Amino acid sequence: MLQPNDTDSGVSISSLSDGSILFIWSIRTWVQAAFQQRCVVRTLYPPYQQHQRVDAISVLDECMSVLSACAYRPVSIRCPHTQVLSEDEYVLVEVLQALQRGHEQTAEKKLSPIVAGRLNRTFRRVAQEYVLLMHSASLNFSGVRNLRLVES
Repeated sequence: MLQPNDTDSGVSISSLSDGSILFIWSIRTWVQAAFQQRCVVRTLYPPYQQHQRVDAISVLDECMSVLSACAYRPVSIRCPHTQVLSEDEYVLVEVLQALQRGHEQTAEKKLSPIVAGRLNRTFRRVAQEYVLLMHSASLNFSGVRNLRLVES
């Protein structure tokens, strides 16, 4: 049986862009809510309302539904309070980053160890919609979080 890639990626939440932080929190919260049989939309609502992108919740839900149904091995999604990303979580962030930059082939290649073939394309199509919605709220998946340009 194939196992999830639960090794640490070495990437901490604090080093991610705002869009990536929201995405990681969202997928972790989605999995937790699903296991606890709680309403995913209600659970995810507050931060998306704050960014005026409540419509992104249904897209994220579709993304996660596709991932949970189509992954050909277990995918390691950690608890919301964990500070370091799993390798699988980091792969998903890298897929969103590639889609944001318009690098479809890179996104396909990054995702292929988890979702292959036509289902890979299905996930990327939904993920691209999520990226566009987040971009319209000025939430991006790439960028340097801990550096600032300062004029002297």
